[in-house]
Amino acid sequence: MKEQDTKKFDEFREMFSRYMETDELTEQEFELRCNMINFVKSACIQTLVSY
Repeated sequence: MKEQDTKKFDEFREMFSRYMETDELTEQEFELRCNMINFVKSACIQTLVSY
């Protein structure tokens, strides 16, 4: 993985963890959390299908 990709992944992981570790979210933050979960699920499925 490129250094830039690694940096972006680390930033995403940090933000993802922040929203997963709390239940005290605004409606917008909750929607963001749902979108992030769906993004990760989709990426995992696409990776599995490509192998």
